[in-house]
Amino acid sequence: MMADLIEGALRHGLRLATLLAASAIVRRLGQVAADAHAETERVRVAEEATAQAHRLRLARYDELSASTVPLLEGLAGGSLDPEDPGVRRRCAIEAARMRRLFAEADSVADPLWHELRHCADVADRKGVAVELDARGMWPVPPVAVRRDLTEAVLTVLATASSRARVTVVGGDDQVSVSVVADGDELAAPRPASDDVLVEAVQHGDLIWMEATWQLTTA
Repeated sequence: MMADLIEGALRHGLRLATLLAASAIVRRLGQVAADAHAETERVRVAEEATAQAHRLRLARYDELSASTVPLLEGLAGGSLDPEDPGVRRRCAIEAARMRRLFAEADSVADPLWHELRHCADVADRKGVAVELDARGMWPVPPVAVRRDLTEAVLTVLATASSRARVTVVGGDDQVSVSVVADGDELAAPRPASDDVLVEAVQHGDLIWMEATWQLTTA
């Protein structure tokens, strides 16, 4: 009788040990599979980030080729006079666009505000006192939309004589960027995005321009 009990206990212990070993193997295999999946995902994200950075570099090059390069060629070849007010205005606009393009590659929580600060920095460097004001919260607009929103600002800042104020007002589904400055009369830039509206008002030597983006959902 005692022998049977001992034999039964041994068989039970053996089964228990086998189950524990199998459970440990399953857990180990699961961990290995999870680690492999995490590594695969890490590689995928890194490759996508590299591809995205490459696309941004190509986009920046295309932007420069379309506007900045012809301006530099005209200055270098003598066909454009650097003392001409119109040429100097173009140079200021292109400088702000370049700063904006470089800022687009930065990883920040609020890219619109970040890019506006870079645009304002160009005007500040030429002696224009620029005030920046933000009110509310807003969704992150796509790159193309941010370019439309900042284009109005940098165009006005490029012609500002001494002072300018940039204001960003946001809500759950929209954001508007306005600028008021002293300077020459300007035509409002035409936005490339259908969801962006640009308005401009000239009063004496003051110009006010506003670009508004309304988030649309399908």
